[in-house]
Amino acid sequence: MRLAKGDLEKASALLWSIKEAVVKALGCAFHLVDPRQITVSPSAGVVVGENGEYTFHVGLSGKALARFPIAVGRSFWVRSLPQSKMWLSIALLDRRPAGCE
Repeated sequence: MRLAKGDLEKASALLWSIKEAVVKALGCAFHLVDPRQITVSPSAGVVVGENGEYTFHVGLSGKALARFPIAVGRSFWVRSLPQSKMWLSIALLDRRPAGCE
């Protein structure tokens, strides 16, 4: 709510945009992943630009994590940018195998 200046509609749109970016990064849609199994860290919203851009850390849980084992032990990072009356969110899943740093 803080990022949307207390506006519930804007906060809901931001949250939905973040979750939608994650399912698209997985190559699926909400028929395979329950939106409630996508966790957005509320304290991770970090301003990264003058245009009100934010970066969020996002994780999967439950059946979503079982369905997409590639996400086990990996992080999603989502960048969200305000665009007029909506949000544009882009998700990145670190797909490098563990130990390949």
